[in-house]
Amino acid sequence: MENDICVVMQSYNTEEYKLLSAINSVIEQTFNNFSFVFIDDWSTSYDVDALFEKIKQKWTNAKRNIDNLHLVKRPQSDAIDTMTHNHGHSFCRNWALDYIRMAELSNYVFFADSDDELSIYCLEFLWNNMKKDPNIDISIGNFTRNEIEWVKNRDFHRAVYNGDAEISDFPFKIYNNYESLDILCDPYMIPGHKIVKPSVAFCATWNKIFRLSLFDDVRFPDYRTKDDNFTAHELLYKARKVIFTPTVTYFYRPGGNLADSNLYKTEDILDAHLSRVNFFDRMFNMYDREHYYNENIDFYKEEFEIKIFYNEYLVLLYTFMRVIDASKDNIRKKQLTNLLNEKLITELSHIILIDSKFVRSVYDFVEKMRKL
Repeated sequence: MENDICVVMQSYNTEEYKLLSAINSVIEQTFNNFSFVFIDDWSTSYDVDALFEKIKQKWTNAKRNIDNLHLVKRPQSDAIDTMTHNHGHSFCRNWALDYIRMAELSNYVFFADSDDELSIYCLEFLWNNMKKDPNIDISIGNFTRNEIEWVKNRDFHRAVYNGDAEISDFPFKIYNNYESLDILCDPYMIPGHKIVKPSVAFCATWNKIFRLSLFDDVRFPDYRTKDDNFTAHELLYKARKVIFTPTVTYFYRPGGNLADSNLYKTEDILDAHLSRVNFFDRMFNMYDREHYYNENIDFYKEEFEIKIFYNEYLVLLYTFMRVIDASKDNIRKKQLTNLLNEKLITELSHIILIDSKFVRSVYDFVEKMRKL
């Protein structure tokens, strides 16, 4: 393996100023030992060849080894792939993972979106954290959506790099996989629930260094959106340890087809949370809890399993409500409403103890939808 980390970025018709800012933020990293795989996913709004030349020039101007730059145009699954248009985030990330293994680029991968930006110290901070314990499989940084906060943070880190400022505190915390899943499944979006855990940072595919082997049997869902919601729970469950820093290392630029405003306009998000609940059911054996009576029971794990499962169930109910409300198809609304009612009844005795007020609101919502 030639590099410590392989950075992966895919683009489809990203606005040029955002795209160049994202690419520059990768090239300008203080960390040196990384390769960069940039995939253009059949873009039509700009000249891809001209873009590639700009990237090559910026890469060489930064005195980086050209052999560590990998520019990919129009990715396809195989020789008989007949799609002549964009294949999507998930496909490109899977393609990149296969490419990294085939070319033996690295044992670690970092994903970045093409309209976001990295702090100049992003890779260095996260890599140094990764090395604090040999059992750490995921290193996570914090992020901001606020451009004013981001500019202040970005400029401060550049001042540190230039010797005009110092970083006095770089906090971090290490979690096991159960603690990480507890953070991921915190129902922060439920009305009235306080945001106290970095759930979004733990869910997002970007702004993390992953040990590549975590993806040996985990794939992003090809041709679907919300890939992080489909995969985050599996990756965190497999991880031996996860390290997180509250230091902002990434700017998540709001907007685009995958923005929060569009989150519930597709059933992909619903399918993702359904798959997550089913995953926890299998891993935690939720419907066959005879081991409760085992004298050797691990109560630490038991408590986490129950909490994780039912918090995720609350998130699933909330997601059902939002997707149904956003749907324009009345027939589909009724179908999803019936399914929501089944899910609500199935676990009612447990989830009503967690958030009875929200459960009542779901019942009211179901009744409202049935009258449409």
